[in-house]
Amino acid sequence: MILSIASVIPVQATNKYAAVVFPVRSRELWRDRSLEPMREQYRIIKNSGMAATWLLQYDALKDEELLSEIKEFDGQQERGIFLEVSKRLADESRVIYPIGKTWYDPGAVFLSGYTRTERRKMIDKAWKEFKNAFGYYPESIGAWWIDSYSLEYIENKYGVTTVMGAVVGRALFSIKGKYIGASTRGKR
Repeated sequence: MILSIASVIPVQATNKYAAVVFPVRSRELWRDRSLEPMREQYRIIKNSGMAATWLLQYDALKDEELLSEIKEFDGQQERGIFLEVSKRLADESRVIYPIGKTWYDPGAVFLSGYTRTERRKMIDKAWKEFKNAFGYYPESIGAWWIDSYSLEYIENKYGVTTVMGAVVGRALFSIKGKYIGASTRGKR
């Protein structure tokens, strides 16, 4: 175990920023499966003159109606990937999805539940689908948890510049991650 202690130097901030991030999962997981909740969130953001990052899970990228709506968002809205493994992502990547686990089980939803080869297949599939939808690779991604191998692979192959991590202690499995908006880099 390596213990790192950093000194904190107080600085006076003249500007304050907030990162507004909306993870967009498959509508199969929504209570209201209409697009109205997302439309309302966007209306609030747009009317406030704010920018937001909309992180799309793979299954959301396959939802034509949802995708059409997000493509209509103004230029202040960033689109990225919400990196969660779904059964659909695994199946379409030719990876075996664990039987008998709930979708939110860490061994199913996190890339670290799969071999390195399987992780690369699913990452490449998600990035290909995103590029097919938007014409470019995402610069930002979000995840409840991402292992260092996958993060380094994504950074090196796709040039991702921002990674937004989990809210600490909110998940049932108490993953210790980064707060949403706290960037990190992949290093072993």
